Order: sequence, then structure tokens, then C-alpha cells
Amino acid sequence: MHFAAFAGVGQDAQIGPQAAFVHLICNLFATVVIYVNPLLRPVPLLCAQNLARIASAHRWVLAICLGTAFISENY
Repeated sequence: MHFAAFAGVGQDAQIGPQAAFVHLICNLFATVVIYVNPLLRPVPLLCAQNLARIASAHRWVLAICLGTAFISENY
């Protein structure tokens, strides 16, 4: 769980851990679905390789990906 889940106070204090738990369950479910199905196993690797190829050719893509990951993690 994220430490931010424990930052709530008062009535909203239960929402943070609940949202973190739902996020964890969704991630575990997606991992099981992807890695149990042999047809889906290469998809994450292919996506990562394509993103790396594009980012090495166009540096602005890397900046956008990092900025998006930073913003989505903090909001």
C-alpha cells in the first residue's frame, strides 16, 4: 500500500487505505490475467521495447512519459 493512504484524518481516513487496497487487487488481477495467458505474456515486453525505441529516437517522448508518470503518481 502507498504511505499516502494513511495521510487522511477524520471521516476521510478510511478512503485512502480502501483505495490503495482496490489498486492492489486490480494490479494483482491484471498480473494474473497477463501471465497466465501465454498469448498475452509478450505484450508488456513488446510495449516496453517499442516505447524505448521511440524514446531513444525522440527525446521529447521520454520527457512526456516521465512527466506523465510523475504527475499521475502525485495526483
